[in-house]
Amino acid sequence: MFKWVPAESEADARFRRVAERYRLPTYYNVWPQVVFSGLQAEQIRERLDAVRAAGHRGFMLYESAAFIRARADGTFEITYPVIPEVVVPWARGR
Repeated sequence: MFKWVPAESEADARFRRVAERYRLPTYYNVWPQVVFSGLQAEQIRERLDAVRAAGHRGFMLYESAAFIRARADGTFEITYPVIPEVVVPWARGR
């Protein structure tokens, strides 16, 4: 898992080369409120496409307590609208 470094950066490529040497899958870890802040939906999809194109197996949404709230009835609410509106459709193949 790698975070806070752009997927298209040399640092990310270096990390993935080491992981590949040991046949370890990599997942890109994002804190959505920080990484996607101020971006339009298409820009977010482009960033997610870059993660995939860079060779990561997938991505993780970090610090879920910052964007998920539990309800008294045992269900939960996603409070950051980018996730259900952009990230989930992208992950499902648009």
